[in-house]
Amino acid sequence: MLNLTNQAIIDVKVSNILGKYTNDKVILVGSYLYKDSSFVENVDIVINPEDGLTPIITKIPYVGYNLELFLGDFNGDEKDEIMVRGEYGGSGGYAIAAIYEYKDNQLIEIFNPDMFSEKYELIAKYLEDYKVLVQSVTLKEKYIFDISKTSKIYLDMIYDENGKVKSGEEPTISAINGAFPIKLVFEKNYYLFIRQRVIGVSNADKIGYIESFVNLLNNDIKAVDVGAYQSGEKENSNNLRMKIKSDNNMRCDKHLLDTISMFLPPMSKIVSLETPFKRPAVELIDLDGDGILELVGAYYWQGENYIIILKYYGNAWHVLDTVKGKGYNITYFDAAPITSKYKNNLVVGWQVGAIWSDLSVYELMDTKLVDLINGNKYFSKIEVADIESTQEKNGTYELALWIHDTGDAYRVEIYIWLDNKFVLALDVYPYYFEKVVNYYKKLLKEKDSTTYWYYLADAQIKTGNNKEACQSIDKALASEYPYPSREELMQLKKQTCEHRPFLDKYGIDFSSIEYISSETKKDIHIEKALVKAFDLEQDEGNVRYYYNKVDLNEDGNPEVFVYLVGSYVCGTGGCSAAIFKKENGEYILLSKFTLVNNPVIISNRKTNGYRDIIMYVSGGGIESFFAWIKYDGMTYPSNPSIQPKVMAGTKLEGIAIIADDITKAQSKK
Repeated sequence: MLNLTNQAIIDVKVSNILGKYTNDKVILVGSYLYKDSSFVENVDIVINPEDGLTPIITKIPYVGYNLELFLGDFNGDEKDEIMVRGEYGGSGGYAIAAIYEYKDNQLIEIFNPDMFSEKYELIAKYLEDYKVLVQSVTLKEKYIFDISKTSKIYLDMIYDENGKVKSGEEPTISAINGAFPIKLVFEKNYYLFIRQRVIGVSNADKIGYIESFVNLLNNDIKAVDVGAYQSGEKENSNNLRMKIKSDNNMRCDKHLLDTISMFLPPMSKIVSLETPFKRPAVELIDLDGDGILELVGAYYWQGENYIIILKYYGNAWHVLDTVKGKGYNITYFDAAPITSKYKNNLVVGWQVGAIWSDLSVYELMDTKLVDLINGNKYFSKIEVADIESTQEKNGTYELALWIHDTGDAYRVEIYIWLDNKFVLALDVYPYYFEKVVNYYKKLLKEKDSTTYWYYLADAQIKTGNNKEACQSIDKALASEYPYPSREELMQLKKQTCEHRPFLDKYGIDFSSIEYISSETKKDIHIEKALVKAFDLEQDEGNVRYYYNKVDLNEDGNPEVFVYLVGSYVCGTGGCSAAIFKKENGEYILLSKFTLVNNPVIISNRKTNGYRDIIMYVSGGGIESFFAWIKYDGMTYPSNPSIQPKVMAGTKLEGIAIIADDITKAQSKK
């Protein structure tokens, strides 16, 4: 039996590994460096034979990020080989690409990046007039790159004023940066498409790529075709995160370190960053959007942290500004377009405690570096990214701050720059908080904690999944000492789970009705059906939708009742709604409604095989009443205002769906 002590399952695939007609399970296992890390070490390949024999376990000598399996026939033996893919090396972006064949009761490595690089050696050198020559020693082929449009900062490090190459400078060819399995039409075996970066003075100085098309027939690594690729730069490019990071595999950007050191006070020391990998806090960043990179560094001097900005003009570096920082170290130092998609901001986490950092977001205004954070904004972990949103992306990045509470619990806040200030980025909540939901679900598998249940409920509410949030709140309340308190949890439950507008109305007995909050999680299949049913192509950005899945005809396949809100679909008498059936993976329209007010009661009574629907009719100048809507054999009537009334004294039994306070929910947005 497989012992996974201190190891986790990274990936699982099934294919014919041991023989042409077997169906074997391949499992990649390893140890994560720390919780929530994508870095894996202590890696094994485990093959569970189809016939149930003893698993075959092979230790492999690779560690890195985002490891995964790919199974395919590379060598033409009509069995699949095992490819382990991933990456390592920080900003170098090097590929893990190892391929194993099962032979003679063991796994034999038939390809890895070192094997390829040794067989197909590449060398490079600078030529006069701003060109780079790359030679394939094995194939005796040459490739020329024109670097005349490279940033002047880099060119001045290589060439003198006459375009002559300075002594001692050579470009380098990186290890494999990417290895992608490709299968051609009418061929049974897979090829590899391999990319290697041609690098100038640093990893940020990307000259181009050498691209190789490789087959492994009969376990012979053979480059079928090799070529050079050099991309042009788009005008007004939004790819502003152009920067340099050094690691143990780089030349540590010695030019930059030497340059910035000349402008630092005596006895000062450049700050060394520890995460996500060890490197000096020195970067090239376009902070003002003029297309010219500023040299930015952080240093420690006389018990204080500082940031220095250098600008290159007049064939020399000049100090633009120096600002005093906070704390005793730096936990985060990176650039991203926060205030505008056309320029970068410098984001810094100043370490002020063992697990606490104070946030600064700097903008270069004229020649001054200005911190846009007023006062202190503390966090424990940070993610800076262009997060998916309910609105169209505008090219700026959000700041997701994880703020430690207790144990492994964090409160998460997400900010965006809007109208010259940082505000909560509510439009990204439904997407980003899915990650938070998964985080707490994973924790709860390891430990049942009222704190984790509370934060799971909070995350579920922010994704729009109120139904599961209510269950999580109940779990939190089940503790002897509920977190944050029983009173706060009860108030949250009342706000989230208990919207009951129908108590003793018009003499109708609603006491047996169960109220169910809607789901608001984005569903692209529902959205596609709504666009078709309501012609929303031009206005869908102004329409919100809430839905519940209910089995109306009790066939085991629930229908979806969708309630729409927005100026395009609502009037004084209510809003629009629709019922869809799912057929062959697509939602098919069953019924459409107008003048709908929520909640909507799904009665236990049936007509023509479908449950009756009770809707509250109000507004539009008519007397309010509850309408009884019955299925006619093909559909439900679309206008509840002309349907029979539910008479006083009637006891209704069933569920009330879309039982949210929609007005309150929208006021929070």
